[in-house]
Amino acid sequence: MNISTVFLVCLCLCVTLEMAVTSEVTDPVEQYRLHCLTPDSWELNNMCSVFRMMDSNGNCFLDFDELWKGFSNSGVSMDQQDTVTVFKYFDRDGSRTVDIGEYLVAVWVHI
Repeated sequence: MNISTVFLVCLCLCVTLEMAVTSEVTDPVEQYRLHCLTPDSWELNNMCSVFRMMDSNGNCFLDFDELWKGFSNSGVSMDQQDTVTVFKYFDRDGSRTVDIGEYLVAVWVHI
């Protein structure tokens, strides 16, 4: 990760945290990002642990059911339709699965 990427991630975190403090977020992707970016979840290692926890079959990809169950097990309160929205957003390449790269980009950078 180069210095520009680190700067971009830090900037996104600041904007996201400011948004969380100053407004109510209704977008399901943003809701999950804010859940992940709470002070006890900021480390990349924690994000990878969350991904591994949701990857119940250990194939290094999340399908919709794994994401849905993972959200439920980690205390994310999201209905099925919002989870579909988040899954489609995370699945950048349209493969119907989410790999760790797609997951981290979607949660941390939100581009």
